[in-house]
Amino acid sequence: MNMIAKIFAGGTAPAPAPEPVVAPKPAAKRIYEVGNSVGLPIRLVKAQSRAQAISHVIGSAFAADIPGQDRLVELITQGCVVEDSL
Repeated sequence: MNMIAKIFAGGTAPAPAPEPVVAPKPAAKRIYEVGNSVGLPIRLVKAQSRAQAISHVIGSAFAADIPGQDRLVELITQGCVVEDSL
């Protein structure tokens, strides 16, 4: 009995084979010249975007932490001003 006759006779068609999963092709990387306004040397960074290149450079030059209450008082008394990032 062929497949169509089997379906009409109350049988079921076999499930279709799942489509192979293909990983998306990563975006092409470009070389960015990342400069700054504080006198650090210019860096060349291969990245997928401008933001990724800047993030790479900033991540190696800066750190961000949440200060405890004592550290916050210390920094403010030394003249640090709280800036709003808007």
